[in-house]
Amino acid sequence: MKSEFPQVPVLSLNFAGLEKESGIEMDLGLLKELGYGVLYGDLIMTCHNQTAPYERTAGAADEARRACVEEIKRAFDGGGYKKYKRNAARILGRFAEVPRTGEKKLKVGVVGEIYVKYSPLGNSHLEEFLRAEGCEVELPALADFVLYCIVNVMNDAKFYGIGRGRALLFGMVYRWFYGLQKNINKLMKKQGVFAPMHDFEHLRYLADQVINQGVKMGEGWLIPAEMTALAESGTENIVCTQPFGCLPNHIVGKGAVRVVKQHCPRANIVPVDYDPSATKVNQENRIKLMLAAAREKK
Repeated sequence: MKSEFPQVPVLSLNFAGLEKESGIEMDLGLLKELGYGVLYGDLIMTCHNQTAPYERTAGAADEARRACVEEIKRAFDGGGYKKYKRNAARILGRFAEVPRTGEKKLKVGVVGEIYVKYSPLGNSHLEEFLRAEGCEVELPALADFVLYCIVNVMNDAKFYGIGRGRALLFGMVYRWFYGLQKNINKLMKKQGVFAPMHDFEHLRYLADQVINQGVKMGEGWLIPAEMTALAESGTENIVCTQPFGCLPNHIVGKGAVRVVKQHCPRANIVPVDYDPSATKVNQENRIKLMLAAAREKK
């Protein structure tokens, strides 16, 4: 990046000190805006995923998403991130206005490596494929990954005695960010139209039933925790997305399936590798077999 695009500043948001010169000065104000941005994005994504499969008018959910994104952009320009509860309530209200059918569709959760889980380029447009197959897609919140990274710094001090001073600072950030996530979930429960996102402390509890929180390479304990949370909340059909050759995520993803099924016997989990050498047809056929088994069970 420095040799080819030296004029482009790069913001590296990582907790391991991998990039010392991010190119953008990170201060408390920008950090707060990033935090609110993640929470707004999670809320819009969650509401859209619970609306799109049931919309009466094609494209209505996408239009609601576009409108919410534009409104949040204006809110940031005016310092509106401080009013996130009011903005969150507007997002919930906008999606609740979309007329929907009363049908029930098969729910499919998507977990896995952070890039492949969220990126259509990385997962061969998995969400579009699942919706075309008549499913409701449930994606865990990005805030969970942020909190996971923060907790890992705290766990370094707890388990390994590393960076105790840094852990105290991250503990304060954790309490602030987790509190904001809890407030949005309270709004969702109060409104009653959309199922709230997973509570992160509950994810940590579920992780302890499957794997130790000291396992933090890659997405570590977060993947089995998300699979267990999805299965116990009624989304028993799960696609575990994995990049080819990423050994840590194969261990905590595919390798944890048996233990997750011991806790949630009805869980129907299919690990899928996404890499340039894997054909889209083979990936989709594996998922179709999982969906066929789910429909037969239903």
